[in-house]
Amino acid sequence: MRIMQGRLMLGLLAAVCLTGFAMADSLAAIARQTVQNFGDAIITIEVVAEQKWAYGGSQHESESKSEVLGTVVDPSGVVVTALSSVDRSQMIERLRSRQDDSSFTITVKAIKYILPDNTEIAATVALRDVDLDLAVLVPVTRPEKDMTAVDLAGAVEPGFLDEIFTIARMGRIARRTVVGMTGEVQGIVTRPRAYYIPSSEIASGGTGVPVFDARGRLVGFVLLHVLPGAMAPGAGNDNPVIPIVLPAAEVREVVKQLPSDDSAAEP
Repeated sequence: MRIMQGRLMLGLLAAVCLTGFAMADSLAAIARQTVQNFGDAIITIEVVAEQKWAYGGSQHESESKSEVLGTVVDPSGVVVTALSSVDRSQMIERLRSRQDDSSFTITVKAIKYILPDNTEIAATVALRDVDLDLAVLVPVTRPEKDMTAVDLAGAVEPGFLDEIFTIARMGRIARRTVVGMTGEVQGIVTRPRAYYIPSSEIASGGTGVPVFDARGRLVGFVLLHVLPGAMAPGAGNDNPVIPIVLPAAEVREVVKQLPSDDSAAEP
């Protein structure tokens, strides 16, 4: 009898292990298919910015060039990315104390898309949402051919501890190769605005990249959430900045504000 029970337990354990392996293989297969379908929608964005700051009577200025990631959400070249990646002054302004007498400004001088085939397209900021840490970019001149894009319609809402994955892109050191990370939804915030807390694996892909559920359906985009005034004296020890997944439905509402002729784009 004990031998039969032992065999039964071993059989159940083997079945659980096989199920786990099958689920992992299924998620990997779906992620690979998603990369094949939408990998080219994750692009590199080069930002040239001028920084000026003043404190204690001294003034400094410098120019920087950085590469960040964004996701094409319309074949015409509309791209969403983290505003904090394009213009960090917005985030710094929210973090610092109102009593801080220093000044810090960033002027974005040039933006361009670097596509997977190394094609470069001049772009500009069309919309900003400081609260969402969201920037919407558009090309200065519409590309000759449609770009691969992630569809914002039909996005899903995952549940607590549901499996998710993201696809991102490396920098020049790795020839801007597409990479993928799997993880889960570790928390869900519902008020005043809904967003998801991703596991560290998802956050490691950086901001401006899309997140999908285990069936390959769009969930949202990795951005940053800032605690206003967190750098003020007596503000406490809370983490002032955390990575979040902003639901695609929120992003879609912002993108819908784009004028049809792009006349609102910043110079």
